[in-house]
Amino acid sequence: MKFLACRTILALGLLAIGSMTKGDAPPHVVSDVQVVLHRDYATTAAFTPDGKRLFVSTDDGIFVWDIAAQRKTADWLKPSEGRQNIVISPDGQCLVTGGDDRIAAWDLATARQFTELRERFSSGGNLLKLAFAPRGQTVAAGNEDGSLFLWDVTPEKPARPIAPDARLGESRLRVKDLAFFPDGRTLLVAGEQRVSFWDMEPGRFRDYQVRCPYHIGGIALSPDGKTLVAAPGETLLAGGIDFWDPSTGKLTRRFQRYVDYRAAAFSPDGRWLATSDQGDVDLWDLSTGVKRVVLTSDRQTASYVHRLLFSSDSGNVCAVGSDSVRLWILPQLPEVPSPETSHRSFVAARAAIRGLVFDADGTTLLIASSDGKCGCWKAATGELLEAAFPDLGEPAGIAISPNAAEVATWGRRGGRAVVQVWDRKAGALRFSLPRPANEVLSAAFRPDGQQLAFSTDEGEIALLDMVTGKPAVTLQSQGSEIWAVAFSPNGELLASAGGRLGRSEGSLSLWDLKRSVRVGDLAGHAGPVFCTAFSQSGEYLFSAGAEGLIRVWDVARRDLRVDLERHRRAVFALAVRSDGLQLASAGADHVIRLWALDRIAPPTLLSGNHDQVESLAYSPDGKLLASGNADGAVKIWELPQ
Repeated sequence: MKFLACRTILALGLLAIGSMTKGDAPPHVVSDVQVVLHRDYATTAAFTPDGKRLFVSTDDGIFVWDIAAQRKTADWLKPSEGRQNIVISPDGQCLVTGGDDRIAAWDLATARQFTELRERFSSGGNLLKLAFAPRGQTVAAGNEDGSLFLWDVTPEKPARPIAPDARLGESRLRVKDLAFFPDGRTLLVAGEQRVSFWDMEPGRFRDYQVRCPYHIGGIALSPDGKTLVAAPGETLLAGGIDFWDPSTGKLTRRFQRYVDYRAAAFSPDGRWLATSDQGDVDLWDLSTGVKRVVLTSDRQTASYVHRLLFSSDSGNVCAVGSDSVRLWILPQLPEVPSPETSHRSFVAARAAIRGLVFDADGTTLLIASSDGKCGCWKAATGELLEAAFPDLGEPAGIAISPNAAEVATWGRRGGRAVVQVWDRKAGALRFSLPRPANEVLSAAFRPDGQQLAFSTDEGEIALLDMVTGKPAVTLQSQGSEIWAVAFSPNGELLASAGGRLGRSEGSLSLWDLKRSVRVGDLAGHAGPVFCTAFSQSGEYLFSAGAEGLIRVWDVARRDLRVDLERHRRAVFALAVRSDGLQLASAGADHVIRLWALDRIAPPTLLSGNHDQVESLAYSPDGKLLASGNADGAVKIWELPQ
């Protein structure tokens, strides 16, 4: 069967680009309704209660954006006031600004200041944090010296301090953010690594606190007041979205590991949590803990986001960043679909699953983990059948020959890399090939089973003769790591994918095995290429890597045919189903995408991964897909035919 006519694959690529996603379930993508309101640093922003206007505070003053007209209507406050934090009263009558040393209240109808309090803070250059109580005219303000103040603010009378000595105790909290409970009776005060609760009556802090393992940049409280999220002050390298119960101070749930974000906000309808670090904004479905919506950003406006906010109708999202202010006008957001693909899972290791393959009958999985363990597992039950292979040393990998008669394992033992080939039926070692100190990164059997190719971290590719167990050919790349190798279906070509970590370019090459020469370099990946696979016909080559972009190449012409969807993060695994009609891709964004290769259709997404996916394998009949995660979990997906 011919694989993907040019017209079809180009159309598929356009569809794919239009459906860019992040998360664990089919998403809705908003990319063409982003409006850039400001192209420089901004302090914060605030929607009016009716959602018709957005006030944006910048170094150039405060301006007003008309949502319906999609334009700036006024420069509301001149830059002579300096940087200001702003909040708008629930009744929409006044705006309160907080600068370095004063708080002022302004009539929104006339844009005139009607009261202020000067020299009440020693901010040291830090902006005052502000929060309006949901009812009445009470404003809370705090700064990083631990001072906390409350005022009644109305256009009819000047502001006055509520608490004695205009201070809510010597909290020493270094106030990072403030928020009121929906009933207005409690004020949340976020410090560097804790959130405290000030009860308006009787006027004291509660006995318990929320303590975070990281420095807090801001807090978000759900509309019902039952869930608290604290956004990190710096990007988390490993962590998640933690949810606390404000009534007890206890952690109640967590969304997805390895989530990078610095700003968070709940939608007023209570359905979504928005998070962002740079560029894109993710909307998490609070009922399932799955990313359902992605608000995409172009690179020119991607910036460190320190403030997210929704309009009152949950129809608009604003991201305030270090060099831009962006607004998305959301269409009708999708209903949450129920999962259509069932799966079963089991824990196969205490380390990352670096390789997995099905046996010939599809009932057994051979699994290798990064701690050097390698064994056989029953796919239906997750039962460990045998530990057929000795410890390989870290890292490790596994491959099975086309006729399932031999199994190749590789790892590092005694400071030296080693490749071993086993008789699968007898469970006996056929031969072992110790190598120099170079680390083996990947291996693959030739389709006729006569050779095994493996690659190293020094750019070497060796082909072993499966009869003699000795090297037949050695190919030398350009000196960078070779992360993956793949044979063409006819066994005449070998593809090698590589590139040094941290570099801006990757390598993807084609080798003529009859002549043992490189016959093409496929350039264009922005970063290392971690995986590659041929189509069933051999006409096309798939590749993906650190940039998260899946590329499709015409093998004969040695040129790019189309770019498929860009994953949120790196792609570590690609697999082509035995009938050639489906491509699976997965990686650091936890999502598995299934691409139909015989028709134009957006990818199917598989939910349920709680860590990055490092390996994929189809069963011989194509009815199952196995995925191996960084947390040692293996999932077996039952695929619709």
